[in-house]
Amino acid sequence: MAGQGDADSAPSTTSGSKWPHDWRWLKSLGAVGAVAAVVIAAVNLSLNISSRQTQNRHYKATSDVSAPGDSAPAVNASPSSSALTTQLAVGQCLSGSGHVVPCGVPHQSEVLSLRLLPCPVRSATTYLGGDPDVDVLVDGARPSRLAGTTACVIGAGAPITGSVKGILLGSLGDSWRRCIDYRGKPHDVPCDLSHTGEYVGVEAAAPDLRQCESAAQTYLATTIDQVAAYLKVSSLSVVDIGNGQPRCLLSVRGADLLTASVRNLGPNTLPLVPPN
Repeated sequence: MAGQGDADSAPSTTSGSKWPHDWRWLKSLGAVGAVAAVVIAAVNLSLNISSRQTQNRHYKATSDVSAPGDSAPAVNASPSSSALTTQLAVGQCLSGSGHVVPCGVPHQSEVLSLRLLPCPVRSATTYLGGDPDVDVLVDGARPSRLAGTTACVIGAGAPITGSVKGILLGSLGDSWRRCIDYRGKPHDVPCDLSHTGEYVGVEAAAPDLRQCESAAQTYLATTIDQVAAYLKVSSLSVVDIGNGQPRCLLSVRGADLLTASVRNLGPNTLPLVPPN
């Protein structure tokens, strides 16, 4: 009996017993399960990596686009008017596009002030070397603000070569002075062209003949008596459209023509020629 109990309580190790076969099957099943677990883990890891890469690509694509209402940093933003102004200097010459160029090449304007708004005509006349009380500039010589800056520039409405600072002090300034030609229909012309009269500014609100004669003598740098046989002085009722200043007129007696300005004539001969 005792031998039978021992045989029933422990699995037999003989080749005819069923237990060894069942044990090997369980071991095989465990090995397969372990392999499957490794495969599943590898697949999950691959999926996680792919998902992270997709998220990163999405984040990069969306982070480059500002959300509605966001203010993204400006790229190539236009500098402020103060910054642009500090890049300029009085006396610099500018092309038609506003770029600084040598004054010796044809250009459109010249910087006469950096912070003098609204660019008064009197200041322009002074920069050109004239007396704002008596000198009258051509229509195209009105100063204006350079776009995007607080600088005032002066131009003649046509290309210029050379600096215009002080130009009214010499004969080259005749092209900047305003004269009138009464031949045919009266029309204003630069004083370097043939003309019959020359404008003279005056400080008086409503100048009379005496005030115009006084202004004309300052303009001529000589007395009216010295030129009275050839020129006459008259007051104009109109107001100068450039600076709102009343004007007087020095005009030729007879049919002769002036070929240059009589400004600062002094003791010199009048630039008169007979008509063509």
